[in-house]
Amino acid sequence: MLKNPKFSYKVLGMTIKSENMEIPELLEVEDQPHSLSVDIIENSALIPPKLPDNFTGNFYLKKANNMLWLTVKDAGYFQFNNGKSIAWKRWQQDVSDQIIRNCLLGVGLGALSNQHGNLTLHGSALEKDGNAIVCMGHSGAGKSTTAYILMMQGWKLLADDLVAVSRRGRILPCIPRIKLCKDALEETRVNPDKIKSFGSSEKYVISKKFISHALQPAPLKAIYILDCRNQDDTVGTITRVKSQQEMLLYLRQYVFWRYLVNVMELKARNFTDSVKLLKQTPMYILSPPNGINETQKWLLTQNLLKPEQSLDQ
Repeated sequence: MLKNPKFSYKVLGMTIKSENMEIPELLEVEDQPHSLSVDIIENSALIPPKLPDNFTGNFYLKKANNMLWLTVKDAGYFQFNNGKSIAWKRWQQDVSDQIIRNCLLGVGLGALSNQHGNLTLHGSALEKDGNAIVCMGHSGAGKSTTAYILMMQGWKLLADDLVAVSRRGRILPCIPRIKLCKDALEETRVNPDKIKSFGSSEKYVISKKFISHALQPAPLKAIYILDCRNQDDTVGTITRVKSQQEMLLYLRQYVFWRYLVNVMELKARNFTDSVKLLKQTPMYILSPPNGINETQKWLLTQNLLKPEQSLDQ
């Protein structure tokens, strides 16, 4: 085996170069020396900032100069160097690579996305015919379930959980995976051979080889806010959000990890980017019928790239 093996992956329009640790969740690519790249390196000599005396949470973030420091209790320490590299150190020597990867693929990619100037949202994104939509909503609203249904109906997954919108209004391909809860797996009848458990949570991950994944950025054509409350069993509706103030509130509400945005002092930039995005991208409330079977049938009848004909006035 090679000493200090290096692995190259493509995500968010960047080449991730990881030393010593494989990241099988990402798409591996040939080393591209002239592309935008980020190095991920283990550094056992890393000296993170001292935790506050009153610290009791699981995550601690601190910004210092061009550095962003992240401490994840019982996992590790991470230093983000202005979007150019990530150095990391285990909390203890027995912390597994998978725990470190989960941190890097969650808040780690969120921090990188922000450092590279993207508007980073919490939702799912899919591509069809070269164009993209984003679905956002509260926890349990069905973002990932909707993404899986649409993927099975011919869409390609761009992102699930972390959605990066570039300054050109394009959705950047992220991790090729979909996380579903047990109930959603049963109702969508996902083959058990296609899934594996995700950490200690009650969620499961559909394996990368079973994901139809978009490889290129796609322009965003519509934003959907999922609303599954008080919906008739057989009727679904799409309603345009006409108030810019309401649209801005939704984008602010569903930003990827607000704590990260606050520490990185990005609220003003996010507001400016949101206003620009909403001038060219319509937003809709998507209210599917109750029940996954009914939702599957209903979504087949909708043109989510051009939903005007389905609007509930």
